[in-house]
Amino acid sequence: GLLGGVVLGTLMFGLLRLLWQQQASSHITQEDLVGHAAIVQVAIDPLGEVALQAKGSTVTYLARAEDGTAIPAGAPVTISRITGEIALVRKA
Repeated sequence: GLLGGVVLGTLMFGLLRLLWQQQASSHITQEDLVGHAAIVQVAIDPLGEVALQAKGSTVTYLARAEDGTAIPAGAPVTISRITGEIALVRKA
């Protein structure tokens, strides 16, 4: 009985460890966002908001145009970099 319990416990541990290692990370880092296309949700003049898809999730950021120009809502942009909580974007 004891030997069977040890064997079964070892098999379960191995199976759970394998499943745990197969999980994909949904954590989104700033590096994941740089270079991504986004859509302006709130016109940028001088501050607005953009939305983009990253790792299967929609992410929104406050945004500012890197060249200081106004960008209308609905316009496609590219994330240049993120400083703090603000995405610096350029027109796509």
